[in-house]
Amino acid sequence: MKKFLFTLLPVLTFMIISGIFLTRSSYSAFDFPLDDAWIHQVYARSLFEGNGFAYNENIQESGMTSPLWVVLTASLHVLDYWGPETLVFGIKILGIVLTITFIRGAFSLLSYITDSEYYAFVATLFLALDPRLTYSSLSGMETSLVLALLILTIVCTIKQKHTLSILFAGLLPVARPEMIIFMPICVYVYSRLSDRKWFPELLLLITPTLLWIQFNLVATGHIFPNTFYLKAQSILNPTQNIHDLHTLIHSAGMGAIPLFYLLIILGGYYLLAKKSAQHSRKMISTAFVLTCILLFIGIIYTRQFEISNSGYYWRRYADIPYFMLVLIAGVGFAWLVAKLRQTILAQRPLTGILVIILLALNIPTYLTQANKQRDYLSSDGRSINLINVQAGKWINDHVPVYEIVAVNDAGALKYFGNRPTIDLLGLNASAIMFETDPKIKIAKADWVAVFPHWFPQNTFDFFAPITTFEIDPAEYTVCACPDNDLTIMHRTH
Repeated sequence: MKKFLFTLLPVLTFMIISGIFLTRSSYSAFDFPLDDAWIHQVYARSLFEGNGFAYNENIQESGMTSPLWVVLTASLHVLDYWGPETLVFGIKILGIVLTITFIRGAFSLLSYITDSEYYAFVATLFLALDPRLTYSSLSGMETSLVLALLILTIVCTIKQKHTLSILFAGLLPVARPEMIIFMPICVYVYSRLSDRKWFPELLLLITPTLLWIQFNLVATGHIFPNTFYLKAQSILNPTQNIHDLHTLIHSAGMGAIPLFYLLIILGGYYLLAKKSAQHSRKMISTAFVLTCILLFIGIIYTRQFEISNSGYYWRRYADIPYFMLVLIAGVGFAWLVAKLRQTILAQRPLTGILVIILLALNIPTYLTQANKQRDYLSSDGRSINLINVQAGKWINDHVPVYEIVAVNDAGALKYFGNRPTIDLLGLNASAIMFETDPKIKIAKADWVAVFPHWFPQNTFDFFAPITTFEIDPAEYTVCACPDNDLTIMHRTH
């Protein structure tokens, strides 16, 4: 009965918080807070309609960061019959289900490596309370899928279901490219924990990645997806790297509470230093911590961040290792609570009072963060709706069917616009991915729907402004982007 309650309470907590977030406004429930979510759905709709991974009709592209998320959400496009709002809500429910899988799997993992259901319960409750987890699960992005696959891989390894574990691990790189970092760790753990000859199953581990590479080569002529060439770069600036790492961790959710770094140290020490008669426990806990560290390193050293303290746009890149870090901090929190209980039983009131004060000091920050993330889910969804979705609907209503539209936000404008579209950033247009002259990129466009301030002043000399979609910069919370007025222009000659 106790174990049942220990697994149920974190899940119920997360579901209640999700309900509170979804009821903040209609934008929270029926809009995505990021245009990238609509990019995935352009491909998912194409797949649902039998056109493969096509951004424009009959032209295959590798512009999505998560082909597996596209495949998984494609079936939900049956909901589009009742309108895009129903589709969005269905995808958010899928995100909740996958996050519940992560929470339940995290309980199994921590029960195993700490040998304590109490530690597992407190740590997963700590995770479930994180408002950043709720926001992420409702974002329409692939994070919840990656977290579910990651935890299923580890739990299946613990339960010695090696074929399933290898299958889940093999799917991780096609759910999120940087998860390829996890593959060598998997190989090492399998080789040390399994007496069976599992090497023939190595093919199962690498097959999804090989298939994705083959698709990229056929569709674009490149090994990696387009996002790798446009966004990945080596950033070796220790001062900047440390600042970015701190901001990504500390900017939202549990990471913002004053006690968080101390909890990480306590939890990490407990997991790595805890003695266990079972070698597998030590190895899996070490692998979990190592994966978290390597993912953070991979993210920080391969991207140029322009981070604000609130925006989800940049923060999302670190969400996967961040939530692993929250679990580690949750173990540290469980250790603190256990020490508090011991001091009460040992009748040492002063120590107990100090621990209570230490914990209580973090409550105001947590409540502020919870309220902010709930508000941001609504305001971010509103921002994307007013700028991107409404502009896409305008294109659908006013632009002739066969005329070409060039855009620099390539999700909702394409999804709702339903016109041949040129992605000026190249993410969904591999033919111009390496072209640097914007005038060459728009040469075939009849219309442009862009943020004009992103381009040199004379780029659109041959286009006349028709309409503009704008929002007060103070209300545009997706990122620190002051020039967010989207102008639709028509070619004059």
